[in-house]
Amino acid sequence: MRFPIPFASLLSFPVLWAVVLALLPACGPDEDAFDLDFAESLCALHFECDDAALLATFGWSDEAACVAELSQPDTASGGGYRSKDGKACLDAMESVTCEDLAANTFPAACAQVQ
Repeated sequence: MRFPIPFASLLSFPVLWAVVLALLPACGPDEDAFDLDFAESLCALHFECDDAALLATFGWSDEAACVAELSQPDTASGGGYRSKDGKACLDAMESVTCEDLAANTFPAACAQVQ
């Protein structure tokens, strides 16, 4: 069978699609998803570690308010976001402690995220 569009011929290679689908989880989140996931992680830390007075200085009554503020897109970023760096940062954020937060110390992987 001949396909009128060359791309359509790729549909006949299920192994190719299996490889593509297997590699998708290795990719990190897109920039918007990263912003949201990072904000959720950071806000969870703030609400676990900070006292109510400090949270009030930030103007956050709950985690949702924190996430809403911190997940806003960074309009000053240079547009060089790379999803694998975002994934590495989010994975590394799982090890951040209250002491790290107090010292404003974050994983080196997060410095790579544009």
